Amino acid sequence: MQNHSTFAMAKKTHPMPPSPPRTSQLTSYEVLDNSYLLEEETYTWYDPETSYPVRIGEIFQSRYQVLGKLGYGSVSTAWLCRDLMYVFALLNHLFQLLIDFQSS
Repeated sequence: MQNHSTFAMAKKTHPMPPSPPRTSQLTSYEVLDNSYLLEEETYTWYDPETSYPVRIGEIFQSRYQVLGKLGYGSVSTAWLCRDLMYVFALLNHLFQLLIDFQSS
């Protein structure tokens, strides 16, 4: 059985198809009207013309799915994203380890 580093495995992700995006597990939640201001939007220095309106579940570059907002400051907002390519590579790696283990 071979021992692969996580970094080496992640480098192999480019040719692999991404894992499927997650869907919301919530069955009921409140949807706010776009006119409702949240967090940094309430400050006078906030300009909606200079900020991209990120949505939970949105996928960037066919790879990164937004899972949640981590925080904000005066010049940036931090978002938690899931790397769809890395998840697929990790699952593929674990599956291969299982096959190697079973055949030994």
